[in-house]
Amino acid sequence: MSVSEYLRRAALGLTIKAPAIQSGLPFETRNELQRIGVNLNQMAKVMNSGGQVPPASLDELMHKLDVLFDHIFTEMGYL
Repeated sequence: MSVSEYLRRAALGLTIKAPAIQSGLPFETRNELQRIGVNLNQMAKVMNSGGQVPPASLDELMHKLDVLFDHIFTEMGYL
C-alpha cells in the first residue's frame, strides 16, 4: 500500500490491514519459536512477581532454544 493510499484510508476511517510478513522459516519452526516465547514470558512473569522457576524448567527451555536455533541456522545456511 502506498503512503497516499494509507493516508487516504486513515483520513476516511477505513480499515488498514498490516502487511503479512514473510519470514522464510517453515510454519512449524515459527510456531515452535512462538511457543518458546510464551513459556519464557510466563517464567518472567513468575520471577517478576517474586516467585521462583524450577531450574529444570529453565534447563528444558534452554535446550529447546538450542535445538530450535540450530534448526533455524541450518535452514538459513549458517551451519
